[in-house]
Amino acid sequence: MNRKLGISIFIVGISGIIAQVVFLREFLVVFYGNELTAGIVLGTWLFHTALGSSLGALWLRRIKEPVKLFGTMQLLTAFFLPITLLAIRVSLIVWQRSIGEIVGLLP
Repeated sequence: MNRKLGISIFIVGISGIIAQVVFLREFLVVFYGNELTAGIVLGTWLFHTALGSSLGALWLRRIKEPVKLFGTMQLLTAFFLPITLLAIRVSLIVWQRSIGEIVGLLP
């Protein structure tokens, strides 16, 4: 494997872990540390990661230049991480929940 590609994959892994920690902390702030909601968020996240990995593996077989696709995905990730963070922060406003209200399972 190319040394630059290996370093790039390592950096993507580290930034992914950092993003996961930041997003989880933001969800805990939004849901006021409710363990049930944190479990639902983590379970949903794990399910969608597995689904994306499965579909991505099928799709990757058709790609002629996977390194170029990897670079494109890095750019998309850098673009969507701040947008996701902003979406988490404004989610209480979108869901019309007041500050200090603990969101239950059904809402």
